[in-house]
Amino acid sequence: MKLDLLVLANHNIDTLKVLELKNRVEKKLSGFTLTNTEHLKEIQLLKHAYDYGNIDENEIISAKILKMSIDSNNKVKVDREFTREQIRKQLKIAAKLDTKDRLLNCETFDSKYRVIGNIAIGNSVHVSGFMNLSFDVDFHMIEIFHDIQYKDWIHLHKIIRDEWRKYFYQIIRLLGGNKAIYIPSYIYDFINEYADLESNCKDIYLIEEFLIEIFGENKKEIDGISKNEYSGYIMDDFSDINLDKNINIDDFKKYLRHLY
Repeated sequence: MKLDLLVLANHNIDTLKVLELKNRVEKKLSGFTLTNTEHLKEIQLLKHAYDYGNIDENEIISAKILKMSIDSNNKVKVDREFTREQIRKQLKIAAKLDTKDRLLNCETFDSKYRVIGNIAIGNSVHVSGFMNLSFDVDFHMIEIFHDIQYKDWIHLHKIIRDEWRKYFYQIIRLLGGNKAIYIPSYIYDFINEYADLESNCKDIYLIEEFLIEIFGENKKEIDGISKNEYSGYIMDDFSDINLDKNINIDDFKKYLRHLY
C-alpha cells in the first residue's frame, strides 16, 4: 500500500465560482517568490538524480535493425531502424533531460483548471510549476501534493523537513491560511467515503473532526514523535517556522546525503 504524504491546509479565499477562484489565486501568485529556493532546488535535484539514476543521458544509441527495400529505380536500399527497447530508452533520456530543464529553468507558478463545456471538473484550481511544487485550491481547502511516504515524513531529519515546511507555510500563508494537516493519502480517501460529503463541502476543520473521532485528539508536535511511533495525522500551525533563519547551503547538502 502506498502511503504518500498529503498536506491539507485552510485558506481565506471566499468564493463559490471556480473562475473567480482561479483569478484570485493567480492574482496572489503574481509576483510571488519563495524564499530559500536554493535549498528546495538541492532537494529536487537529488530526487531527480535518484529517479533517473539508471538513465545515462550521454549514451549514444545507434539503430540496430537493418531494413532492406527497393526504391523507385529498382535499386536495393538499406535503412537502419531502432528497436523498441532503443526507442523506450530514447524516450527515457528525453524525459530525464526535459524534467531537469524544467526543474532548473521554471521560475513561476502556473494556475489552471480544466472544463468540459461550462462545467469545471472538481471545482478546483490546479497550480504547478516552480521546482515541481504542485497544489490544488478548492473553495474551502488547499491540497499540497508530496511524493514522500507519510511514515518517512514523520521520521525525516528535522533540518530537511523544516525546509519543506517553510515552502508549505509560504504557500498557505499567501492564500490566507494558517494551519495544515499531514495525513497519509489512504486515510484521506477513507474519510471521503466515511464522511459521505461532496468535496466542496469539506474543509480541514471538518476533516480534523473525523480524524479525532478515528484516532483521538493528537496534540503532539511532529518533532516529538519517536522513531518507532506511528501517528495517523499531524497538525501544524507553523509557529516554530522562522523564514529568516537559514542553514548554510553547503551544510544543508550534508544532510541531504542521507535522504536517498
